[in-house]
Amino acid sequence: AQLDRFFMKFDFGYVSEDKELEIYNDYLQINKIPETIAPVVNYEDVLTLRNSAEQVHVHPEILRAVSSIVRATRDQNGIRLGASTRGGIIFLKCLRAYALLQGRAYVIEDDLKALAHEVLNHRLIYKSQENGRA
Repeated sequence: AQLDRFFMKFDFGYVSEDKELEIYNDYLQINKIPETIAPVVNYEDVLTLRNSAEQVHVHPEILRAVSSIVRATRDQNGIRLGASTRGGIIFLKCLRAYALLQGRAYVIEDDLKALAHEVLNHRLIYKSQENGRA
């Protein structure tokens, strides 16, 4: 239930040893945090984007597909606890935002394929996790 509150989970893996050393060196070179940070967007911009995403059309067939995907997570042998209805709602929000970022006013099937794993996988509790393994 705790991870169910997060929209998405991305696993980027680890950086190479050279990159890791570069990051450490950069960290050591930081003198101070800037006193001012210029905002990239303001509150009104965020509200406008959110409202725009809420206007993105979800066809009834896409809605049915979302429901099917979410419900399928509840009936798998290796899964003890599947995605919740809240997970499905978050999936819909992400689909709308993703479509908007792709320049569309509607969600397509490929959007489901692009986001399903990132939005739903961390919401699942696998049977192997019961024994402390993931």
